[in-house]
Amino acid sequence: MTYLTELVELFEYKVADIARGQAPRGDRRDFMELRATLLGSQHLDGRLRRRLMAAEKTFRDLKRQGLADPKERAEDLLAQTSLRARQMRGGELALPELGRLLWEAEQRRWVFGRLWASRNEPSLMTLRVLSAMNDTVIREQKGERPSDLMTLPEALTAGLSSPQQVEALSQSLTALMAAPAGRARLRSALRSLLDQPLSVESTDDSDLLLDTAHRRAPETGQAHDLAAVAGILERLIDRWPERPPLPARLPMLFGSGEGGVMQPDDAEPYLFIDLAAGQQARWKGTDFSWTLAGQTWQLLVGGRPYLLRADIPANLRVWTLEHGGWMFYAVLSDHYLLLRSQRAAPQELRVLASKARGVAYLLSPQQHFANLRLARAGALALRGQPVDAVALGPALAAHYQVTAPQDLGALGRRGIEALDALMAPYSPEEGTEVLAEAAQALGLEREQGVRLATVLRSIQRPDLVFDPQMLELDGLPPAGIFVLLPWKGSASSCRSASTSCCWNRVGQATPTRRPSRWRSTVIIRCR
Repeated sequence: MTYLTELVELFEYKVADIARGQAPRGDRRDFMELRATLLGSQHLDGRLRRRLMAAEKTFRDLKRQGLADPKERAEDLLAQTSLRARQMRGGELALPELGRLLWEAEQRRWVFGRLWASRNEPSLMTLRVLSAMNDTVIREQKGERPSDLMTLPEALTAGLSSPQQVEALSQSLTALMAAPAGRARLRSALRSLLDQPLSVESTDDSDLLLDTAHRRAPETGQAHDLAAVAGILERLIDRWPERPPLPARLPMLFGSGEGGVMQPDDAEPYLFIDLAAGQQARWKGTDFSWTLAGQTWQLLVGGRPYLLRADIPANLRVWTLEHGGWMFYAVLSDHYLLLRSQRAAPQELRVLASKARGVAYLLSPQQHFANLRLARAGALALRGQPVDAVALGPALAAHYQVTAPQDLGALGRRGIEALDALMAPYSPEEGTEVLAEAAQALGLEREQGVRLATVLRSIQRPDLVFDPQMLELDGLPPAGIFVLLPWKGSASSCRSASTSCCWNRVGQATPTRRPSRWRSTVIIRCR
């Protein structure tokens, strides 16, 4: 029997004494000191931790019933003070790991948001380049030759723009970006890719990673697009922000407040809780309560249940909790929980943002407004009507070029909504084939029809909307993603270290700054 096993067993005996209405063997001060030592220990294995927390739960239940300490004594107060000190020391030891997990989670979300936005590129150049770089890093570690750049048909066949692929690529890139050695490997992979001869493939990407589909840029070739993406990625690697320190005065909760409910300061963006020292808290207008079941903490956030497992790998002990207009990141280490809050966009607004990306894709001016023309041809084909390649040919672009921005936006919105409804009766494969054939009827590549089908299938998926204050705190630029700002019905502006944005009422702003409004909030996309 190990020393820690003996201590846990002694604690169980003492709790059993109290449950029988007896004084714990030894004295009460010894009991409280033992309890503090075990709760603050970082060396208990899973089996001993479960035994400890089961006995601790019994003891807390007895305290709530007034059966554990009918007479408060001075030595009890001294022991409780010692317990709090030990809990705080244990919390301070856990904080670095929790801060790292929190920062990496925000990085992954930001990288995913940027890559998800890059799906609007006609040739998926950013995703193809990053996929090749990631594969090259893996190959070089095995002593194999660098990976080739996928062609667009290969990328579509591989489902490179699917949520699962984008998520996997985001996780891999975030892990590499987290360390200088990883960033050096990405630079090497990018140089290897640029040294390779390119296959002949015509592309029209001018937006690339920044997703600015409103520009009327001239057509460019694949080599130019690759160089543009490479330049953006080189700057991103060179300027990747370091992990910011946690606030010096981080709010920490290690015991019950008035009425047994801990009530920290709502103005603070962080909250650190010792889950073993209490059961309820109220923060940001949201009620939190928790209980332990084995190695899983059952957490209620505004009445909604979440299961937080403490026995899974560190990178998986990160959860996103939402309630009352707030999104909470939660990271767990043993019985210590670190929360960070940021304002959350309503679900309806996030879906609207996703549709806005679809509209932006249709309104891209490349290839004589090929996407908008294809949308009209696809609508005809989905209705079973013939496609008039002459009426929907390149000459139609002249009409779109002189159309007022608000009218062009309305046309794109109606096009997205109509295609979404028309695609509903079709299976994904059937709908994709109809749009691919419509593209061929217009003299376009089949892949353009496949790309449009991919965009349409994602417009009902809520987009990511970020809190600009949190981006500023993390040193992450808001370019290419949606940010959430308060809307007061008048012209406003915001500025960060690298980006400035301004907006006005719909119809009074320039097309590139026009917001999408929902109740009292507005989302804007910054360049």
